[in-house]
Amino acid sequence: MSKLATKIVIGMQLSTQKDRSKAMKTASSVDGVTSVSTEEGELVVEGEGVDSIKLVTLIRKKVSRHASLVKVEEAEETPASEVFETMESYYYPYNPPPPPPPYIYSSIYDPNPSCSIM
Repeated sequence: MSKLATKIVIGMQLSTQKDRSKAMKTASSVDGVTSVSTEEGELVVEGEGVDSIKLVTLIRKKVSRHASLVKVEEAEETPASEVFETMESYYYPYNPPPPPPPYIYSSIYDPNPSCSIM
């Protein structure tokens, strides 16, 4: 049995950057999640074989007690050719940075000291 790609929309109040990052971190820690995003006070989670009830329960425990499940639907599949085309448009070849300069170590210990205090 293959796992279906699903898109889960969770409604919650994401007023601060801390709430957004904590919600996204919590959602991304669940097995099967491939992408997490926020839009207009909603957390959008996409993945394969993700249990939506467990995900909402986890977010309620760790982030916001007022999180609610808004929508669960099958995710839209993008053809591999479109993904490859978008990757090509963002690929810029570059030269790697040069290696760091060599560091010359000098010995502090002198076996024949010229000054003897003791």
